[in-house]
Amino acid sequence: MKKLAIVIPAYKVDFFETVLFSLAQQTCKDFTVYIGEDCSRDDFKSLIEQYSKQLDIVYRRFEVNFGGHDLVAQWNRCIQLTQNEPWLWLFSDDDIMGPRCVECFFNTIAIILAIISGILLIPVFNEFVMTGLVPRFPTLIVGMFGLLAALLMFIAGVILSNQLSENKRDFEYKLVMVENLKRGLKKDERDN
Repeated sequence: MKKLAIVIPAYKVDFFETVLFSLAQQTCKDFTVYIGEDCSRDDFKSLIEQYSKQLDIVYRRFEVNFGGHDLVAQWNRCIQLTQNEPWLWLFSDDDIMGPRCVECFFNTIAIILAIISGILLIPVFNEFVMTGLVPRFPTLIVGMFGLLAALLMFIAGVILSNQLSENKRDFEYKLVMVENLKRGLKKDERDN
């Protein structure tokens, strides 16, 4: 299961291709896109099919329009499409995000988790320095696990970022090789 649910209550298709394009460009793909179409006259399905290989998409067309009279009810039924991901991001059918937005979201969560763990650990550490004892052992355990989880999230983010950079570099190298091969073939054709 992915860690993030990006929920899009959709009605207008005007900017929807840009929305899907911005999601497809994310450096971190640890999310599922849930699209709840609010009985629109626009053709969302064909756009969604174009991006279905690049994105993990769950699409549902609702037969009754709620957004026209109760927008919160539309949001709620779209949120109900999710599969218990730990994080939920309510998006719009005309929002866009930069290519590192999801990656930055998870990095921010790791930083917040590290700060909370530090806040839990500092008093325990101070008490240990003063007395040589650790009377709040459960707090120590929770703080250490939180710090470990933050560290793992950060390391995973660095690894994924490096892997993305390497893939981009390999692609650009192959592109240059193909261009050089193409130029060589054109030159050979002209010489013959």
